[in-house]
Amino acid sequence: GVSGAEVTSFVATDNEAVAEIQGQEAAKLINDGDKIIYVTGNQAQQTGQERRNGFLKGFKETRANSEILEVPTKWDDPSALEGCEALLNKHSDVKMIVSAWDGGTMGCKAALENLGYGPGDVKMVGFDGASDAIVAMDAGWVHVNTAQMLYKMGYEGVKTAVAAAKGETVAKRIDTGTFLVTPKTSAEYKKLIGM
Repeated sequence: GVSGAEVTSFVATDNEAVAEIQGQEAAKLINDGDKIIYVTGNQAQQTGQERRNGFLKGFKETRANSEILEVPTKWDDPSALEGCEALLNKHSDVKMIVSAWDGGTMGCKAALENLGYGPGDVKMVGFDGASDAIVAMDAGWVHVNTAQMLYKMGYEGVKTAVAAAKGETVAKRIDTGTFLVTPKTSAEYKKLIGM
């Protein structure tokens, strides 16, 4: 969002709501008490905070006894890779890695590969629906991804801006939704985004 100016309409993913879904879906992949890694986005930014808060809320509903090891990043892939690799070296019992964005997902996949892990040895959960993460899902690395609907964000954003410029009344907040990508739904998602 934008602060310090009058906002006619905000067209975007509801990051906290989608991250809560991410947490709920991630919880289904492991047992309560299993150790996981969570790769944050920048906690100085609203998006990073909302994604972390939503994930923790959704995950802890059913996995309150799981230990969450955090890798702090500023949305940079090298920090995700290095942080994941360091934690995996210290904690061989990690069952899952969850990332606040798919650059982090791919950085952690690289960390797993560097350490000799194979697809499925550690569950992975992403956020964004980026094409490289979906390819990794098809290869067995990623198990769930909460995809942003980027086309819809752009389309609804332009449509709303044009309507507002014409003096039409527009909604103050337009949530562009999400698509839950799993191995069972990846073909449908790829078709939807033209992948």
